[in-house]
Amino acid sequence: MDFVFADDAQQKQPARPGMGPLVAVGGICIPGEAVSKLEGRIEALCADYGFPAGAEFNWSPGRHLWMNGNLGEEKRQRFFMQVLKLTQDSGARAVVVIEDASCPLATDATSPEIDVTRLFLDRVQKLLGRRKSDGIVIVPWPGRDGAAEDKFLAGCLETPQSGTDYVKPDHIMLNVLFSPSRFIRLLQVASVITSCSIAAVSGENQFSPPVFASVKRLLARQGERIGGVGLKLHPYFMYANLYHWLVGDSDFWKSGTSFPLPLACYPYSSHSNTFSSWL
Repeated sequence: MDFVFADDAQQKQPARPGMGPLVAVGGICIPGEAVSKLEGRIEALCADYGFPAGAEFNWSPGRHLWMNGNLGEEKRQRFFMQVLKLTQDSGARAVVVIEDASCPLATDATSPEIDVTRLFLDRVQKLLGRRKSDGIVIVPWPGRDGAAEDKFLAGCLETPQSGTDYVKPDHIMLNVLFSPSRFIRLLQVASVITSCSIAAVSGENQFSPPVFASVKRLLARQGERIGGVGLKLHPYFMYANLYHWLVGDSDFWKSGTSFPLPLACYPYSSHSNTFSSWL
């Protein structure tokens, strides 16, 4: 039995040219026997850094969080990289799906948020299948209100029961479960991974690069490929070349066929910050 801890993130104003607002869902898949030990090791690391009991960590901590005024930039980066190293050593693997909200959806979902959730659960299903395991997905209790919250939750809960057009999620047990993130350090790790990844993909180049280097070592892969496996960018015809620049993929796979990266006909063919293409 594996446990999947996941969270969502948004980036409304990406720095990378040609890129629209982004939505993401990402998380970590951890063998059940490693969960308690990893949770304890991260808790001990938090204590070493001076976190008060119960104080959360977050990629972009608000003023209400202890780390906002007590962990400066370099110390914060070092803390995140140590957390990710502990997570990697536990046997965990990360999956992050990021979608351009200005582009057509990948499924028959009614919003980019539900669409990216379904794509994420597809990747989790495939990862669990490769590991010959079943899993339970746990996400933070969302801080949304009214109808928007109900709609988001409905999309999350519906997918494990019905599947998408691509995969029936027979390896995901039960519906998605919810818990306040302050109670589970591994939900906070999932939040850091998701938020750091969307920042790196969006073109933020001040805080995310050193931590994303640690995230990359966690991302699930097939062979030498991370693109479409541990990191999924939608739509591919806009962002396939970023697999080359961001995670070092040498080939892009589509419908069982590989194409060498970077692809001259797609955006970002010459550089991760150059949008021009032959499309």
